[in-house]
Amino acid sequence: MGESLLTTLKIDLFEAAPRLPFKAVPLRYILVVLIIRSLAYEVNMPAIPATPAQPPTEASPFRLFEAINAFQLTEAIRSAIELDIFTAIGTGHTTAQAVATHCTIAERGARILCDFLVVNGFLRKSGNQYSSNEHSAKFLDRNSPAYLGSCTGFYLPMIYGKISAI
Repeated sequence: MGESLLTTLKIDLFEAAPRLPFKAVPLRYILVVLIIRSLAYEVNMPAIPATPAQPPTEASPFRLFEAINAFQLTEAIRSAIELDIFTAIGTGHTTAQAVATHCTIAERGARILCDFLVVNGFLRKSGNQYSSNEHSAKFLDRNSPAYLGSCTGFYLPMIYGKISAI
C-alpha cells in the first residue's frame, strides 16, 4: 500500500466535489478543502509535542474562570467603547461621576464598569481617579489616530452570529 488513508481520503473528497467555475464554488467546498489541507499539514508534521513539557502543578480552576470571564470582558469592553468611556477619561473626565455625566449613564454603573476595566488591565485607578494605560489610550480613545474601537462593530457580530447558529 503506497498511499496513506489521508491521501486516499483527500483524493476521494476532491473527486466527489463537482468542478464549478472559480467564482461559483460554494463556500462549504472551500471550507472542506481548507480543513483537509490543514489536516494534511498536521498529519505530516514530525512528532513534536504541541506544548512544551511543564512540571506538574497543583490543579487550579484558574483557566475555567478565565474562560467564563472572557464573555464578560468582551461585553465590558464593547460597552465602554460604545459609551466612549476611554475617550471621556482621555479628555479629563477621570472620576466615576465625571465619566457618568459625560457619557450620560448612572454613576454607579460607570464606577462598576471602570473598576472592572481596572481589574482586567484596560484602565488604571489611583484613589477615585481613573486613567487610561498606554494601550487603551492608543487604541480605544476616539481622539487617537490609531483608534481601533470601531472593529467591535465588525468582529463581534460575526462571533455572536456563529455562536447563536450553534
